[in-house]
Amino acid sequence: LRWVDFKTDGSIEHQKTGVADKVAAASNILLLVHGIIGDTEGMAAGIKACGIDEKFDLVLAYDYENLSTPIEQTAQRLKLELAAVGLKDNDDKRLTLLVHSMGGLVSRWFIEREGGNRVVDHLVMCGTPNNGSPFGRIDAAREILTVLTSVSMNYLPQFIPFSSATLMVLNRSKKLTPTLEQMNPTSDFIATLNGSDDPGIPYTILAGDVGAY
Repeated sequence: LRWVDFKTDGSIEHQKTGVADKVAAASNILLLVHGIIGDTEGMAAGIKACGIDEKFDLVLAYDYENLSTPIEQTAQRLKLELAAVGLKDNDDKRLTLLVHSMGGLVSRWFIEREGGNRVVDHLVMCGTPNNGSPFGRIDAAREILTVLTSVSMNYLPQFIPFSSATLMVLNRSKKLTPTLEQMNPTSDFIATLNGSDDPGIPYTILAGDVGAY
């Protein structure tokens, strides 16, 4: 968790020190949360270009490991980091979350399952796969590729060197895709999240047709 320093020369820096002091001095705060395979640097540049930063006293950014850490663990870590800088129940601050893609699932879990609705006042989701994503079906695709690769080793010996390397990559990839698998439309994570009670705070959703995409 860092605060975003919009410098007078037009440059933008993420600062790690003094976050709690910045929060204490602010009343209207924006928090940026990125999606999978991303970071908040582009988001910070985007809100600066749109002038959104001027509507808030302070802009924070939450960057996290986004491939192998379960989404709910990332949400729990977010809760701890926000509390550590003074953003918690009855903090007398207005906190808006502007989030992209999987960052919306992280934020929703925090709000709906970890009591974050008592901390957050408004959630703005951009392209969040609230009903899961077709990219989350990677586990099924991996299983099919594993079978096909194994068959090719049995019937096409000349491809054994290539097939062996492919199987190794497929097996190792399991360590890199837990969050993608959680975004499978049929995953337990999506079912649990969408079974949450109404958090009682406003959500704004910007979305498109991922099927057409």
